[in-house]
Amino acid sequence: MVRRDNAVSSALDLLLMVPYLIPGVVMAIGYVATFRHAPLDLTGTAFIIIMLVFTRRLPYGVRSTTSILRQIKPSIEEAAINLGASPAKTFASITVPLMMPGLIIGSLMSFITAINELSSTLILYTSRTITMPVLIYVQVIDGEFGTAAALSTLLLLSTGICVFIVFRFSERKESAFV
Repeated sequence: MVRRDNAVSSALDLLLMVPYLIPGVVMAIGYVATFRHAPLDLTGTAFIIIMLVFTRRLPYGVRSTTSILRQIKPSIEEAAINLGASPAKTFASITVPLMMPGLIIGSLMSFITAINELSSTLILYTSRTITMPVLIYVQVIDGEFGTAAALSTLLLLSTGICVFIVFRFSERKESAFV
């Protein structure tokens, strides 16, 4: 999408942004309707929750990756190819290492939003696949405010640790470019 500006890449970019536009509850209902019959009966499994959260966070990863790739000058790759490296080797040995810090930061940011996902997992969870935000919600509904507060604190701490790692990693990345 970054290196080729044509109708196909624009359509792919638009298609990859669709999960960002659709509310989580609507996507969860769609997943239940789609994956409740054999041979792909996934309702009630952790896999359907993982798949939905991955799909809902895909636009964040795509935007992060495309912004990183836009910062890498094509002339670097062209120089490696002119010196005899194959395009695949150029991508693996030059482009990917340059992209890696941004990919890690983008992945952590996607993870941070994923562990706090409530809307779609509220539809998909079972007693075996309950997530922390859903458990907090259930505890509040049941009037167990102490348990909900303790779980919220754990969720807040894990989110804070991830944000701290993102900031530390981005500081290191910025100092590498100075």
